Amino acid sequence: MGNLLGLRFMVSGLLAASVGLALAAGCSQRVPSAAQARVQQIVRPPDFVGSDACAPCHQNEYNSQHRSHHALTFHRMSRQSLGDLAPPSGPIPHSPLTMKEKNGRFGIGVASQSGNLPPLEYALGSGKTGMTYVTPLGSAAIAEMRMSYFPHQKRWYITPGHEKLPANSMGMVRTGAFARQCVLCHAVTIPADSLEPEERFFGVGCEACHGPGSAHIAAMSAGKYDQGQMAKLETWPASRINTLCGRCHLTEQDVRKKNLQKDATHRFQAYGLAQSRCFKQSKETLSCITCHDPHTNVSTNQKAYEAVCLNCHSGTPSSHRPAPLQSVAIKPCPVSPKEHCIGCHMPSRRLMAASQISVAMADHFIRVVRNRE
Repeated sequence: MGNLLGLRFMVSGLLAASVGLALAAGCSQRVPSAAQARVQQIVRPPDFVGSDACAPCHQNEYNSQHRSHHALTFHRMSRQSLGDLAPPSGPIPHSPLTMKEKNGRFGIGVASQSGNLPPLEYALGSGKTGMTYVTPLGSAAIAEMRMSYFPHQKRWYITPGHEKLPANSMGMVRTGAFARQCVLCHAVTIPADSLEPEERFFGVGCEACHGPGSAHIAAMSAGKYDQGQMAKLETWPASRINTLCGRCHLTEQDVRKKNLQKDATHRFQAYGLAQSRCFKQSKETLSCITCHDPHTNVSTNQKAYEAVCLNCHSGTPSSHRPAPLQSVAIKPCPVSPKEHCIGCHMPSRRLMAASQISVAMADHFIRVVRNRE
């Protein structure tokens, strides 16, 4: 791990309650709740096998998922792992910090100070937007860098939640459950006594949603097809699926409990969707996977999303809808009945209005939008 003691003293000890760049289920016949699944991810890592073990039987899903942003959201902080996503060496703009690379590894320090730079161990994020750099400090804390790099923009921004730190601070130390949750939103599982996942568990893999796979694989290999069944997410009610996704994309309960920004329905997508009349009147049929294929990257094809809207908002009953809504005549939009649904009812909003980060996300609170940012 290198000179972690040096990093411990260089990193601010302040704790934060805000959420950074945000950026399952069981394998036995008895399917656990999302909360139980989270406990399993912490206390039973031997039951997890890694996504590669799923490939022989689920090749199509594996081929798509293991190349997705979800699957690539945890990297070693090395040139070999990051490739073109690696940050540039040298001074970090609007900061006293500097990034240096030696033998393919990266270190961070204050530009005015000489000597060995404490190493950075991991990069959190797929590179689609920003990547935040962290180093575990023992088994219960993690140092998070104050500046995050956005590879496609080739720009540095202050990591969300670090805005109030002094300009010469290297970042924050996250501890306890907060630190574990940080890592577990970017990895499948971690040991009970460590914040460092095995490499086969880097990224959000199959078992992050479907639960540990060892019992399922053992049963299938033995021809016991009535045992070790994995959870079938498509059979779950919408609120349960949304809670699963909301473990990292945050639910209404998270926003209340952590006193987070209540109008951030674009940053906290599961929370935003839960506010929507569409969800509330869908009779448990409108979930995150109604619009998003969990095995691939989020589509940018608005026509595909509009088709989902029009599947219900056609003005007439339809057998193409989920069964509970087939006999309902849901009125079409009086302004634009067949197109432009997303831009009007789910407009893009900046990640954080007061931040310089030039990233926008679709507002998942589906509604008639009166005022826009």
